[in-house]
Amino acid sequence: MELLTSVLVAGGVCACIGAVKAVCRRLTKR
Repeated sequence: MELLTSVLVAGGVCACIGAVKAVCRRLTKR
C-alpha cells in the first residue's frame, strides 16, 4: 500500500512539474 501511495504521489508531482514547465514555455514564447 505504501509503495502504491508513493508512486501516485510521485506521478502527481511529475504532472505538476510538467504543467508548470508548459506554462513557462507559453509565457516565454510571448
